Formats: sequence, C-alpha cells, structure tokens
Amino acid sequence: MMRFAMFAAAFAVATADIEASRTIQTVYPGAYGSVNASSGCTTQDKYGSNDCTWAWGSTFNVSGELYSPIDITNTATVSVDLTINGLINFKQECGVCGGTCVIEVPITKQKISIDLPPCPALAAGHYSNMTVVTLPSSSPLPANIKAVGTVSASLTNGTKLFEMSIDVKID
Repeated sequence: MMRFAMFAAAFAVATADIEASRTIQTVYPGAYGSVNASSGCTTQDKYGSNDCTWAWGSTFNVSGELYSPIDITNTATVSVDLTINGLINFKQECGVCGGTCVIEVPITKQKISIDLPPCPALAAGHYSNMTVVTLPSSSPLPANIKAVGTVSASLTNGTKLFEMSIDVKID
C-alpha cells in the first residue's frame, strides 16, 4: 500500500502543469495570425498550436505571426469573460493602448495596474516574433485554477477584431 501511495504522489507531482486549449470564433476580415509553441501541443490549425500541456520548469519557443489590415488604436478594447473553478465570474475590459488598465482580482479585490503601450498599439502591417518561454519550477498560484470563457478584442463600433473561447487549467 505504501508503494502505491508513493507512486500516486509522484504521479500527481509529475502531472502538475498548465493545460490550455482555444477555439477561434471570429477574426477581422483580411486579418490573420498564428501562435505556435515548439513543444507541448497535440493539435494545430491555421491559428497555430492548440491543446497544449506544459510541465512546470519546462522551456519552449513560442513564435507568432500577425497581419492587420488596419491600425489598432485607442478605439480598440480587449475583453475577458471567464468563469474560474466553476464558481467565480471574472469580467474585465481594457483599452489596448494609451493609458493604464486596472484589473481587480476576484475575491481578494487586489488591484493590478498595467501600463499600456502608446497608441497606435499596432500599425497596419505584418509582424512576426519568436521568444523563449521558461516556466517557473512550480506554480506561483496558491491553488489549482480552471478558467473557461472568452477573450475578444473589439473596435468602438462593436466590430470584433477577434474572439476566442479558452479553457485553461493550472495545477
């Protein structure tokens, strides 16, 4: 019995990680983009890597490509609408440039301020980038989290730049 308990504990530690998947519902006409991880993902579509699992302490490359047919200015906002652990609703909307985004963390009510880049956030054109991501050796969060919902960006007139559903689990 003790061997089984040790095996189960080792398995639980070995499988503690980040899992993420997404589905793209909307992309602005004429725009395209993709984000690809060099490892950890089991599927891929025209938007890049999907159905990903990364272990704490792992290192991988993330490359992205984007084409925007329009300038993305202070008329654009990013919105997040998530349900966390099936109980907590988290909604946030911020501009994409030219100011500060203040996020209030659910339950703790802690406020986090993020300085946004100057406008335009993105001039019309083609962009690409690659970066190396190294995850910390263990989760910085005090508890496991599962977040399900949507992330979108829109212009002031309501036109969607993109919309996607996400399902993220952090152990």
